[in-house]
Formats: sequence, structure tokens, C-alpha cells
Amino acid sequence: MTASNVLRTVAITAAAVGGIAFWLAGEAGIGTLLLLAALAAAFLLGPGILGDPAGIGRLPEGVTAADVKEHRKRHGGSISDAVRAVGRREG
Repeated sequence: MTASNVLRTVAITAAAVGGIAFWLAGEAGIGTLLLLAALAAAFLLGPGILGDPAGIGRLPEGVTAADVKEHRKRHGGSISDAVRAVGRREG
């Protein structure tokens, strides 16, 4: 996970926690807006944080789960990125 992904994740989590705090403090309007903003940000920034699974329905020929796991141990990144990298290396 890169520093920018960590920063985005922390910001989204902080907005959600702030929304809950405002909501519990009786400021339901502001709390709801913060929660909705955190939810929207999670969906809009999700591929950058969670990985982009587009085009990954199953493992390609010649790629095993062990290969993907080993690639992620060495290089990090998302599962879909590892599947693509191992697929390019094997193919």
C-alpha cells in the first residue's frame, strides 16, 4: 500500500468517525452529510485503495493462487494487480 492510499484511507475513516461523532452529539444533519461524503469517497476512490478487479473473473491459464500469493508477498499491491503481473510473466 502506498502512502497516498494510506492517506486516502485515513481521510475517509476520519470523515466517517467525524460523521458518527456529530450524529451522536445531536447534529444529525452534519453527521449524515459527513457519513455520505465518506461513503461516496470510498466508492469513488475505491479502485485506488482496494485495487481494480476489472477483467479479473478467474485465474488465467498457468496462474495459481500460490503464484499470486508469492508475488504479493514480494511486491505488495492488490490481488488483481498480482494476477495481471503473474499472468504477464507466465504468458
